[in-house]
Amino acid sequence: MHLVDVTAKRAELCPDRVAFVNAATGRQITYAELDSRVARLAGALQARGARAEDRVAIICRNRPEFFEALFACAKLGAILTPLNWRMPPHELMAIVRDCSPKLLLFGFEDADTARELARPGICAISIDDDYEVILRETRPLEGSRVWSGDAVWTLIYTSGTTGEPKGVIQTVQMAFVNYVHATQAFGVRACDRTLNFLPLFHTAGIHLLALPTLMAGGTVTVLPGFDAPRVMQLLPETDLFFAVPAVYRQLSLEPGFPLALRKIGSAGKPQLMLDLRIDVGGRDAKVGETGEIWMRGPGLTPGYWGRPEETAKAFTADGWLKSGDLGSRDDDGCIFIAGRIGEMYISGGENIFPAEVENVLARHPAVFEAAVTGVADEKWGEVGCAYVQLRKEVAPPSAADLDGFCRSRLASYKVPRTFVFVNDLPRTAAGKLRKHLLGRAEAASCGSTMPRLDALGRQIRRKRGGYD
Repeated sequence: MHLVDVTAKRAELCPDRVAFVNAATGRQITYAELDSRVARLAGALQARGARAEDRVAIICRNRPEFFEALFACAKLGAILTPLNWRMPPHELMAIVRDCSPKLLLFGFEDADTARELARPGICAISIDDDYEVILRETRPLEGSRVWSGDAVWTLIYTSGTTGEPKGVIQTVQMAFVNYVHATQAFGVRACDRTLNFLPLFHTAGIHLLALPTLMAGGTVTVLPGFDAPRVMQLLPETDLFFAVPAVYRQLSLEPGFPLALRKIGSAGKPQLMLDLRIDVGGRDAKVGETGEIWMRGPGLTPGYWGRPEETAKAFTADGWLKSGDLGSRDDDGCIFIAGRIGEMYISGGENIFPAEVENVLARHPAVFEAAVTGVADEKWGEVGCAYVQLRKEVAPPSAADLDGFCRSRLASYKVPRTFVFVNDLPRTAAGKLRKHLLGRAEAASCGSTMPRLDALGRQIRRKRGGYD
């Protein structure tokens, strides 16, 4: 499954249509201008030593130049490797050693980090100082008009919550399948406008919905990052909108944002080119039964960069990708995520999936976010402990209030035994929740007037090795 050069084709079909709006500067880039700039950047990368399959690293905040680098690598056959600017340089250095980039593009906000990462043999290009001059002085690259479907387009590194970050291979074919799925799910059209603010070192920042909108010939307004008031200003001019739960939580605090509570926790239905099953001990799960989510289809990654053994462990012999995510399917066919396999805990012989409890707590009007873990209990083996971050604009609930709220929506054994009110929750540099550090989140909130409470609202006194 191959793809015709996207920017070249769009420049032919709709040269004067606006591809990008830079929200920070107001600058607009048409598809004709985009293809010209991308071809010149591809030529510049080649002139500085990049060839097919070489890695080109980039560290910057959201900006149209990131996508120019993305398409330039496709024209050249190189592999774009976005770096997480939230990570400290010593963590990023491990990624640089793993992918061995020939070039490093960087924005002014990350210039100091780029200087630390630019080892001998890596050519560094400042997007703010050198970039425009380089484009003006470079002849456009006349590359292949057809991009091979199995060509590696990007390497997206994992956050490293369970070990060293690993490069997940993203191919040209995967991008096209994602375009098909996004078009089917969202109805992406050539006249549509979308916002780009999710970090571009994540696949969601690239693929939902920026790249599908560009493939369709629409317009992407790029913000440097998430800014809730600014997003609210731009929403009336936006046709397609996608965000992660943390963003929706922030937007829910803004006046006038419509809050939908239907099917919280649902990932929707598997799209046209994706086969999905929920595995329970080698059999398909029943409706409502939780198991590991397995996937198969042309839009899945072929594996990890340079890690054949770990890639082999991720797939079954007949080609199913074992996601490590737990989920269930409802009567409508919608998939609900119950968390990661390692997060499940067992209380009194019953399997409890934290995400199910977290989704219930998220419906409480005073709860901003909640995280649930299992803690040791002499009688039940493990019981639930909910770490709760409250909304600031509403009256705080008691532990008894939260207990009653959960009991009206969950089986009694799923209701957390204790509730810990915290000011914040620990996260990785990529924004993922670090549940193994939740005890530290509690310690950081010790100055709060809200103590650790049991389900009856009684304060729990800390003792050596646990709680009374």
